[in-house]
Amino acid sequence: MCAGAAEKTPEACIRIGLPREFVHVMTTTAATTGATVSDGTLHAATRRTGDIGRHEIAAYAEAAKRGDVLPACMRLVAARVRGAWADRASMALVVGPACRADALEMACAFMPRAVEPRLLRASASIAAARAARAPERAAWISAARRDLEDAARLDPSDATVGVLLSELTRVARADRRARAA
Repeated sequence: MCAGAAEKTPEACIRIGLPREFVHVMTTTAATTGATVSDGTLHAATRRTGDIGRHEIAAYAEAAKRGDVLPACMRLVAARVRGAWADRASMALVVGPACRADALEMACAFMPRAVEPRLLRASASIAAARAARAPERAAWISAARRDLEDAARLDPSDATVGVLLSELTRVARADRRARAA
């Protein structure tokens, strides 16, 4: 094991190491085959944009489905330090919707000054708004907007907030068109 690396071993499924190492989920077919994440998409944002490849993003999504959002938050921080905004956006857009709601709530509560859990929760809300029926969609849009406003307040220079805001704006526009029709 590398210096500074930690290991989480419920059946040795996740290994978290130095920022340039990947998280390996050996038990998931999504990580090895490029299969879809729980919401049915590994959209264009999952293509390799820098240091983060689609298999790594799928591995973080699988960990998030089990309620383990800390590895994704740590990787988002590492991308922030490098200024890898495209990596952060790609990861947030895919991993956020895969996260369990209770894990996101806990992460936001335990890390009140961290932007990363709010980005993941906002992304999850955006995905939920896309999938929701019209009466529920407004609540999801509002929740995502609150998280993005909090994230922007905590870190005004984070470009990932702008990417997620544009996604949210797209969903909100579609909602307004649907209500008008």
